[in-house]
Amino acid sequence: MLTDFAGIENAYIIIAHDDSEYLKEIQAKIMEREGIVAIAFDRKPAVHSFVPGYLSMYSYVLPYMSPSYSSAILIKCKNAHTVIADLLEQISDVVSKIRKEGMVCVIPEHCIQKLNELDQKLLHPAIPFEELIHEQGIFLDCEFQDKWAMFEYLSEKAMELGWIQNKEQFLHDIHKRERIQSTGIGNQIAFPHTMSQTAIKPFLFILVCKSDLEFEAIDNQPVRIVLLLGLPKNNFSYIPTISKITKAFAHEENIKTLLGCKDKNDVIQFFNEG
Repeated sequence: MLTDFAGIENAYIIIAHDDSEYLKEIQAKIMEREGIVAIAFDRKPAVHSFVPGYLSMYSYVLPYMSPSYSSAILIKCKNAHTVIADLLEQISDVVSKIRKEGMVCVIPEHCIQKLNELDQKLLHPAIPFEELIHEQGIFLDCEFQDKWAMFEYLSEKAMELGWIQNKEQFLHDIHKRERIQSTGIGNQIAFPHTMSQTAIKPFLFILVCKSDLEFEAIDNQPVRIVLLLGLPKNNFSYIPTISKITKAFAHEENIKTLLGCKDKNDVIQFFNEG
């Protein structure tokens, strides 16, 4: 049995049991080891005993498995094969003594990574940043009375371009997000964004303002660059886009370069090279 785990280094281990005091002892012992952390589940039942088939090859389930367990701990550890050997011995022993059911499930870290990748690709696919850059969405030398007037203008443009189905709904969604907290992220940049049911496709507006625009930014300074991101609701992840933008404007010289762009092609080239 233990030879099945010989190649596992980093892993997550779930131990489920009806004896919470026993699990506390296990957790205390586990935390004594270097490079290992463990947390207890506080919701009951903590674990149901269904294990997906594609993970079952990595699982060791003790006899007389119960449909659910009232308590469980989750362990993240290095050198998992040595930890597993110790745990199986201890758990088998306690089950025979107190005649309680228990379960151990071992999930190698690479499986968790694959699940996260699958989540990003299928549930929240990332948008290639280059696909968001369109000439129609770039505006230079802009001037607005305030950010609310700018939102009105961009909502109208999104409607004209066929990127949204309903201007009023999108405007409502972007206002709602902005009132939670200003999207002025500092260094003359604002990044308003929203997931909206009315958005047909992911889109990005890039505005370089001719003069300062008050945005209630986190550094209390006005804004000159605005990037407005719209996404269909529950279909895409905007985290990679935020990372791309954050990286692009990590250096002050990049901000100066964008402010100095003479035409839309300069803007497109700036982001493609970023």
